[in-house]
Amino acid sequence: MIAGVLGPLQVQAQVRPLVLEGGTLIDGTGSAPINDAVIVIDGNPLNDIAMTQNVRMVIKDGQVLDTTYDPGFVNPLPRPVDVAPQLSMLNPRATPQGSRSVTLQIEGTGFGPKSVVRFDNTDLRTQFVSKTRLTATIDARLLRNVGTYTVHVLNRGQPGGVSSGVYFLVNFQD
Repeated sequence: MIAGVLGPLQVQAQVRPLVLEGGTLIDGTGSAPINDAVIVIDGNPLNDIAMTQNVRMVIKDGQVLDTTYDPGFVNPLPRPVDVAPQLSMLNPRATPQGSRSVTLQIEGTGFGPKSVVRFDNTDLRTQFVSKTRLTATIDARLLRNVGTYTVHVLNRGQPGGVSSGVYFLVNFQD
């Protein structure tokens, strides 16, 4: 029986072929019947880890356990959800160099009260409007230099997440 946490080489040392003879599972070397828990897998997981998905049967304490799919099963562990915010619209997308502060309107999904808009690695003062809308103000000091700047939305805390970037352009003055 393999118990505790083992490395791949330790697991490989524990794996041995088994033979079913007359209803009794026997070690392939011909030794005594196996009394440990046994998982029967179609394929060799030591050659291809994906084979661990091909469980044919599980034997514990000499009894074959039912491994059929139960549509009524509810996993007590929460499933991770796609927590990274997604940006679909940024308005405005550009402003002239040296402008006064600019208020961005951001639309997308996955926003929360702790979401923060990040402009070129600087967190902006952000207002949560809804799960699909934020506003944020770019301070005039960040608009002094011409360039293309990346805008992200960061969900702070647990579970967190960062959106992909959208570009904001600071143009030359007219």
